Amino acid sequence: MNQMAALETETFNPLEIFLDPLPITLRYIKQNYTFSTISMIGISGGGWTTTLYAAIDPSIQYSYPVAGSLPLFLRTPPCNDSGGWEQSGPSLYKKVEYMDLYILGAYGKGRKQVQMLNHYDNCCFEGIRYLTYENIVKSRVNQLGEGEFDVFLDSSFRYDHKISLYALEHVFPPTS
Repeated sequence: MNQMAALETETFNPLEIFLDPLPITLRYIKQNYTFSTISMIGISGGGWTTTLYAAIDPSIQYSYPVAGSLPLFLRTPPCNDSGGWEQSGPSLYKKVEYMDLYILGAYGKGRKQVQMLNHYDNCCFEGIRYLTYENIVKSRVNQLGEGEFDVFLDSSFRYDHKISLYALEHVFPPTS
């Protein structure tokens, strides 16, 4: 954790290491391909990146962070999910809380964020702690009038840290 913090200066934030490749990649995709929607999914650190980047860039219409975060107030022992420096160390979290990021990632015309958590994850953010904030975030997004937020709890497997086929079917429903 301290190694990333040591890189932070007045002109450089180590969060750039995680985020800078995304707009470059999206710009390339938009210049070379035609898509009607842009979605983002990631697990663990990629789930955290999905949460943060969808909050920053409204061109991400559908975002699916998997086992990527919980609000800081829910990260208490004995749970071992404090995450790395990027999850709780940056000064960003003194200004914006995770519930704000969830709202920003879901807000907007045609936008939706589904936070996907693994009920029995052996790494990160397991259990049902999301019940303490899910309705608050949904209510706020509804008050704003555009967008949708939901939580998907995957109980289809035990003691693993992954995106299951069951979860992927929620993201990409089978077509008939």
